[in-house]
Amino acid sequence: MDRASDYGSEGCRFDSGRAHHYAISVHKRLDIQGLRAIAVLLVIAYHYDLGLPRGYLGVDMFFVISGYVISLSTIRNIRSEKSFNWRYFYRRRVRRLLPGAAIVALFSSIFSLFALSPFGPQQKAATMLVSAATYSTNFVLLKTNYYALDAVSNPLLHFWSLAVEEQFYFLWGPVVLAVVAVMSHRNRNSTRVGLIILGGLVTLGSLTLFVLLSHFESTVILWRGIRGLAEKGYNPSTFAFYSSLTRLWEFMAGVFLALLESRTSRNNSNRIISHCLATIGLAMLIVGLSNIGSTWDSSTVASTGLNPLAVLVVVGGTVALLFAGNRHAFTNQLLKRKPLTYIGDISYTLYLWHWPIWVFGIAVFGKNNWLTWFGLMATLLISVAQHHLIEDPFRKGHLYPQGNFLKLVSAFVVIAIIGLYGVNVASKEIGKKLIGTTPAQLVRHVVEDPCIGSRLTIGEASTCRYRPKNNKGLVILVGDSTAKSLSDGLVGAANASGYEVMVFSQSGCPFQMPTSPFSQFCQQRNRDIWSAIRTLKPNAVVVSNLNYLYVRDIGLPNLPIGPTRIAWANETKKIFEQFKELQISGLLAQPVPEFLSDVRYEVTLFKRTVNGETRDSKNSGNEFLNELDSSAVLEVADDRSILNFYTDFCQSDLCSQVQNGKFMYEDGSHLSSVGSLILEPKIKQSLDLLLNN
Repeated sequence: MDRASDYGSEGCRFDSGRAHHYAISVHKRLDIQGLRAIAVLLVIAYHYDLGLPRGYLGVDMFFVISGYVISLSTIRNIRSEKSFNWRYFYRRRVRRLLPGAAIVALFSSIFSLFALSPFGPQQKAATMLVSAATYSTNFVLLKTNYYALDAVSNPLLHFWSLAVEEQFYFLWGPVVLAVVAVMSHRNRNSTRVGLIILGGLVTLGSLTLFVLLSHFESTVILWRGIRGLAEKGYNPSTFAFYSSLTRLWEFMAGVFLALLESRTSRNNSNRIISHCLATIGLAMLIVGLSNIGSTWDSSTVASTGLNPLAVLVVVGGTVALLFAGNRHAFTNQLLKRKPLTYIGDISYTLYLWHWPIWVFGIAVFGKNNWLTWFGLMATLLISVAQHHLIEDPFRKGHLYPQGNFLKLVSAFVVIAIIGLYGVNVASKEIGKKLIGTTPAQLVRHVVEDPCIGSRLTIGEASTCRYRPKNNKGLVILVGDSTAKSLSDGLVGAANASGYEVMVFSQSGCPFQMPTSPFSQFCQQRNRDIWSAIRTLKPNAVVVSNLNYLYVRDIGLPNLPIGPTRIAWANETKKIFEQFKELQISGLLAQPVPEFLSDVRYEVTLFKRTVNGETRDSKNSGNEFLNELDSSAVLEVADDRSILNFYTDFCQSDLCSQVQNGKFMYEDGSHLSSVGSLILEPKIKQSLDLLLNN
């Protein structure tokens, strides 16, 4: 998002701490400012949901423009001084970009303490502050799908593109110095050709990697090494989106255009060619921003939102418009309009402010039409003020003229690290103030605490032994992440009734018979748990699985949802038949209601109350699955073997995750440790009834 005054405008140079101005003896390219304006307006329209689903491609336009502008500036610098002043290059980058970025990043982190939730979003904003200071945001976001924007959680998400751009600038200096050194010793045409070929190969490699990881993700993800990364959340398409390696070709498109123009003269007689190029460039932008051509990568777009063909077309269109604009194409008359060029002048600041204003606006007021217009006006007014009062004076040396750019960067990094620590400390206190517990305590369950008693391990199954003062038997809790979320209440309930508790839980591994098609990746673990049950002979086994995850979301190959539900219920029946054969009491603890939103993200110092949700089609399907499960169990046991929590959260058609001011959930599907403990009396009642206490 670098501004255009590198090329064809007045600049300032700082030597020995003194500023003096120098004029570049070329015309100012106002059409570039117009292109910048279009790019930033596209991005804002996309983020503000103004009907441009591909407005994000404005970032790709910025990348091309930046490569073009920085190359022309460097070429002129080398021609005039016969060398490349790398200190001046980086000093100028810092004085241009750091003040605005630092202000927005620091403001967003501080304001997040008031407008965002302490249960994740505040910590994320603080982490993003450090990544913004170190220009590493794109790496921090490698597990994040940019197109699945969570507007209430990350006010600095858009800094990813600034990180990519700064990484390009970071490499630009050493590369230019190397090229200048080679050319000073071997200034031959063959050397030039060799360097151009090398640059072309690097560009082609970057483009190939981008297309491969985005369009052919379903194939690449099966490759050795890539599959392991994907299992950890690093998908090829997100790497293609955020990585500077896969974005390098866009900058290089601008670089090669600048090299071409530096070797050719501007010929006003070729107006027809320039008009044709401008028409082609304009048409390519329109096509890239529309849905034309989406068939080529429809599968990729459906899964990730990334459209590699659209990126290619928009990059090509931007190159064509830049080339034609230097030859008086008709598009110049449109791009040189004063309102457009002024927006181009402040495009960097507009880009910085528009997203945090939108995020905080939604967090405080909710998403509505008037917020859109308020956000646009606030973005414009704040950007104008910051540009003229801070950024321009700082860039020209009127503010902090003696500033050492390394000291400036270091200061920002140190402040960001201190801010990260401060926000993490503050968020704990805010969490206590809002709901009486810290964010960490809300999601930490008893099975995740250090084991105080002895530990039992049988193969892949391992558990701590939670013993009461007077032990009269054993209760075992088995299942997936749902069992873990239930563990606090169950351990407390069983211990209160005099029973020792063991918990065998693992996320993504439902407790089933070893031959069940729903647990094919957990067969050995389930064999080991069954072995433990046969050996220990507990008084009762409590089964808690997130059933709808394996039925509705994962399913069975080539089997519709209806038969899959029946298959799951049959597997549940087999479990309780086995319990009956072993003369062990079984209790099916069914999943709690599913919620579409995570209310932890909604509660803030500005918004301390949250609304409930109506029972939607998902919960209706989940309740039907619970009924099938219950019917299957009742064929083997009686109704004492069923524990259902829906009435604890839902009254008629309204369900709520908050009960008496307490946050019962840690996400949309699992109990928090607080919620589990609040349900302890109900769990104890059910256990006592089952065990005839």
